[in-house]
Amino acid sequence: RKPLVKLDVPDHRVYGIGPGADPTGTLEVIAAAAERAGLQVEGVNSEFTPSQVEAALHYQPALIAADNASLFRELVRQIATSRGIDTTFMARPFGDAVGSGLHLNMSLADVAGRNAFIDADDQHGISALSRHFIAGLLHHHEALAAFAAPTVNSYKRLTPGMLSGYWANWGLDNRLCTVRVPGQRGEGTRIEHRMADGTASPHLLAAALFAAGLHGVREKMPLSDPQVGDADERPNTDRHVPTSLTSALDALEADTELRAFFEPDIIEVYLGLKRKEWSRWELAVTDWEQSEYARVY
Repeated sequence: RKPLVKLDVPDHRVYGIGPGADPTGTLEVIAAAAERAGLQVEGVNSEFTPSQVEAALHYQPALIAADNASLFRELVRQIATSRGIDTTFMARPFGDAVGSGLHLNMSLADVAGRNAFIDADDQHGISALSRHFIAGLLHHHEALAAFAAPTVNSYKRLTPGMLSGYWANWGLDNRLCTVRVPGQRGEGTRIEHRMADGTASPHLLAAALFAAGLHGVREKMPLSDPQVGDADERPNTDRHVPTSLTSALDALEADTELRAFFEPDIIEVYLGLKRKEWSRWELAVTDWEQSEYARVY
């Protein structure tokens, strides 16, 4: 396979649309096709790095949302390829650019269908249930990386300074935190989890995040104080994601509480496949190694 090259976007601007996002017009074709497929795309725009694109899919019940995310990923690849453009959902395809994430927004509903994360009398407008849910996400922070960041490359994005969900923290509309509570209240009250990247299985990711959150609710886990200010400069925790895929798999294997929410065969097969992937990586010789060492030694 030929190396990936960034699409040239001369008029790039962050959150741009039209030529400022994609001079080829491919994004417009993708958005139109997604709408025809019923995927309910809320918006497509450029992101921080030229050729990097953000797409937002409409809020749906969890299973439908996971289905739509999977279908959208395939739709993007097929349309772009048909127009001679390479696409990737890798966490960090270029070393000189920021990574790309998969941010999952969540809320729970009570039996009457009302948003269970709302509490108008709370200082921050969020319910005790939502606090327990966030506490569960933070409790299982390390193990969740096995689902949220499931490739070797994922851990080149999960570093401080990448707005990527590195620290086990939460904050009020703070994009430097793994768990962000956006500023909207009322029925828009929700939790955003920012650790995952586009290589994650939307179905396994959603299952793992809801399992972790519900564990926090069942156990009424207490929630730490929110992160204030720059989490990279002054994090209010010393816990962070594992530094490699193999360490994340170790964390999942050790987290019997999270694993208990899944059928044992699912975890066993998943760990087995990912361990083999890591073994292939350990034996791989990269271009960097040849460039760094071959002419010196």
